[in-house]
Amino acid sequence: MIERVLASQGLPDVTDATDLQAVANKAKRDSRIDTANYDRYTVEQQIIKSCDQLGITTANRNISALSGTLLRNMNQHDRDEIARQLDANESASTLT
Repeated sequence: MIERVLASQGLPDVTDATDLQAVANKAKRDSRIDTANYDRYTVEQQIIKSCDQLGITTANRNISALSGTLLRNMNQHDRDEIARQLDANESASTLT
């Protein structure tokens, strides 16, 4: 069920962690990340700042590793959100 809903919403919308621009753009759409003034930063800096905000360790990690970890985190968040919505809908329908 989750897979069907994800697909219907075009998720995962980014699958290639080596596409740093796409990962940074996805981070800009993530409600958990404060992206104020992100346009002032390079794509690499945006990824690092996003990792920092999500509590992803950035020390001693290159941008490729950070991008991969950030993308997995955001894609998992998408899955978790869909699962929560499905649970809420199921709970609401059992109450009626």
